[in-house]
Amino acid sequence: MMKRYITILIAFSVTFVLFYFVTFTATHEFHDCTGADCTICHELQLMNQIEKLLQGMLTTIVFGIVLLIVKRIHIDDSYGYILKRNPIDDKVRMDD
Repeated sequence: MMKRYITILIAFSVTFVLFYFVTFTATHEFHDCTGADCTICHELQLMNQIEKLLQGMLTTIVFGIVLLIVKRIHIDDSYGYILKRNPIDDKVRMDD
């Protein structure tokens, strides 16, 4: 049960961080830039890099989960074909 809460907490944390990055970028996109050493521009570049890393991580995780699900479905489907099920295995009575 504790693992479930930790998983939900991590999911909400990642979602909150991505939402924060998007809102910060949207609110500070058009600012009065002071030049080469603008701290807001530096923060925007840093947030864009972190956002790209998080999106890549999430994409990889989702792709892995989809592969596991597809593999599991394929194994479940092929299980019956490999064993060539028959009425005796299913314990079906053949009486008239």
